[in-house]
This record gives sequence, C-alpha cells and structure tokens, in this order.
Amino acid sequence: MKLKKLSFAVIIIIIIAFFTPINKLSIGKGNNCTNFAASYNGRVLFGNSEDASENHPLYNNPDGTVIWFLPASAENYGMMQIGWYWQGTHVSYQGGINEFGLCYDSTAIPEINLNDHPEKPFNSENSYKWRDILGKCRNITEAIDYINQYNFKQMGYQIFLTDITGDAVIISPNYAGELNLTYKGTNNSSLAQTNFNRIHPESHYGAYSCPRYQICCDLLSNINSEDNLTIDYFKTILDAVHQNSFESYTPYSNIFNPTNKIAYFYYASQFYETVQLNITYELSLGTHEYLLCDLVSEEAHENGLKYHQDFITKANVVKGLIITGIVALIGCPIIGIFIFVKRKKKHREI
Repeated sequence: MKLKKLSFAVIIIIIIAFFTPINKLSIGKGNNCTNFAASYNGRVLFGNSEDASENHPLYNNPDGTVIWFLPASAENYGMMQIGWYWQGTHVSYQGGINEFGLCYDSTAIPEINLNDHPEKPFNSENSYKWRDILGKCRNITEAIDYINQYNFKQMGYQIFLTDITGDAVIISPNYAGELNLTYKGTNNSSLAQTNFNRIHPESHYGAYSCPRYQICCDLLSNINSEDNLTIDYFKTILDAVHQNSFESYTPYSNIFNPTNKIAYFYYASQFYETVQLNITYELSLGTHEYLLCDLVSEEAHENGLKYHQDFITKANVVKGLIITGIVALIGCPIIGIFIFVKRKKKHREI
C-alpha cells in the first residue's frame, strides 16, 4: 500500500513538472529586452527595457546598473552610456545617447557566424563598438557607415539606432553572413525589436511570435499626433513590456529624448518614480558615473529590491520543480524495478 502511494506521488510530481510553463529547461535562454522608437512631426523618443534572465550580469544584482558621462575629447564626441561592470571591474556599455542625439541599444538573438572581412579597419581587438558608435558618429547614416567598416565575425544581437531626425534602423545578421538593415518609415512612424531576428524570425529566444513585440507595436500604433508621443506614454509601453515572471525581471528601463538631450530612467520596474538627467548639463560636469540605485528614493529602492526578490523566489520554485521532475523521471523506473524484484522475491518465499 505504501509503495502504491509513493508511486502515485511520483506520477503527480512528474505531471506538475512537465506542465510547468517553462518551455522545459529554457530558463536563462536569452535576455528578453525590448527596444523601440517613434517620431511624429519632429518629436522623437527612444525606449529600452533591459531584462535579465539567468545568464545576465544583473540577474542577482538589481543595484548594478551604472550610468557613465564621458565628455567630448579629441577622439570622441560627448556621450552618456548605461550598463554595468562585468565581473565587477570591466566596463560593459549596453545603450546610450551622445551630444548630437544619436541613440543606441541592442537585443540578444541566437548567434550567427558572419563572413570574415580582414580588410575592414575596425574589430573587437582595436576598437570598442559600443563607445565608438556614439563617439565617432552624429547620426544614423554615419553610424551605419562605421558599422559597415567593422569586422564582427559573429553576431548574437541586433543593434537599434535612432537619431534626432527621427530616423531609426535595426541592424541584424543574416544567414548569408552579412548585415541587413530594417528601417523605420519616415516621419510619423515607429519601429521595435525584441529577441527574434528581424531578417530570420525563426531564429529567436523565447516565444515566437513574441508577445512583448506585439504589445509594443500595438501601443506604438496608437500614436497619432505629437500630443500622445510623450514620456508618460513611452513609460506606459515600458510598463507593459517589463518582465514579471519566473524567467526574467527588468533591472532598469530608460527613455531618451534625442532633441532635448534628456534621459529618463526607471529602477527595477518602479515606474511611479522617474530619474531625469540632462545630458548636456551632466557632460559639462566632466567624466563621472552614477549607480542608478543611488538616484532613486529609499521607497523606490526598497520596492525594487522586493520586486527582484519575488522574481528570484519564483525562479527558484520553478527550478525546484524541474529538478524534482527530473529526479522523478529517473526514479520511476528504479522504483518500478524495486517493486517488481520485491514482489518476485516475496512470491518465491511463499
């Protein structure tokens, strides 16, 4: 009777683990970021939702977001960058805006090997593309020209660029080993990207079709005048696409206004509190950096940490179910053999 109860319990555990909505062992497969931009009658905004799954440097550290200000020099235009310190020491830029209003960010996609172009002057050994895109370029045309001189060799991301004119473009790797450009329309239009390759959508992280992409595009389609192309409306989009599951959370979100050179930041999905920084003023202060967590109120910081801890708790529960399911799958045959041997032995004794 006890063995029957044990077998029944194991079956129940297997069923729970099997149907847990995690695409099986997919936790940590890609970071579910969202980039988008819109323009209307000369008004331009750019948005980014930085999401962290298990392979992300901010997965266990919501306080790790860093904002750098790098004034113009003989080699580079002035810029603001946002990102983190990789392994605590190495600068890792992830997005930014420069003194001319050129903005960039990127999203992760499955890696594609690109054709080797040793004749191109720039590569990962002699340049830092995330700095140089803003440091050497004033607009999308110049940025594309720079990127076309870069020997990537492989690419596991898409680059999203926007400038003060309202132009926007997504740069994606294709199966032929080269780069493709997906442009936003002219004025009064929008563009978005998540974690599927815009040229090869069958190459993606997470679900496809992507619900975040659809939500983002649906909300962008409601912009029908400069009056509703606002910071508040872009904040609504960021709130709609931020992560609140066991797979990932959103350590920071940001909006850039290329025209006014203003940046807006939101710590750990606490969208009721905005950190607003004037790029021109901050650059006038010289080279410096902030931790985003130091710029928010104590209340927003505490709520952000709670949001992160709730995410970690959910993720750990799901991992526990996965491990339990695997153990049960392995254990069931063993239990079955044990029951069979024990019954056979008992039958012989009789």
